[in-house]
Amino acid sequence: RQTATGVLLCDIKLDSTDLGDDDLISSLLLIVNPASTSFAPIAAATAEVTIPSDAYLLLGLAYMVRNKPGDNANAVTYMTKLGGTPFNSNFIFQSKIGMNISNPEAHALMAMAYFYTGDETSSRSQLSIARGLDPNGQYSAVAEVSSALTIIGF
Repeated sequence: RQTATGVLLCDIKLDSTDLGDDDLISSLLLIVNPASTSFAPIAAATAEVTIPSDAYLLLGLAYMVRNKPGDNANAVTYMTKLGGTPFNSNFIFQSKIGMNISNPEAHALMAMAYFYTGDETSSRSQLSIARGLDPNGQYSAVAEVSSALTIIGF
């Protein structure tokens, strides 16, 4: 479906044996040219195009799910774009395309990405931010990530 921002939402099946980095990026970072029916893949923001933060979050998650060597580092690379440049660990995630992921959940997912790269300090920081933004446990993903990290000895 197409949103008001002109970003096409699509379902993507991730298969660790089939998708290379270029395929993964092209599949997730699609912009729609309203004047035509063609799609143009992009890998970086340009003067004419602003990539919504949703794309960086989805790309980070896709790398985490694919889980090839180096993918967790790539996940962190893209997910830190949520916090701008230079990175602000207290970023506020607001979906521009209607994704059902809250700000606390984005921080919890970032905590998981950091954990998988072995950056325990950053992981704990992001998990603390997520918990602080979700003190009543309203967002199940925050509790699930917290629980999962606790189970594996974090």
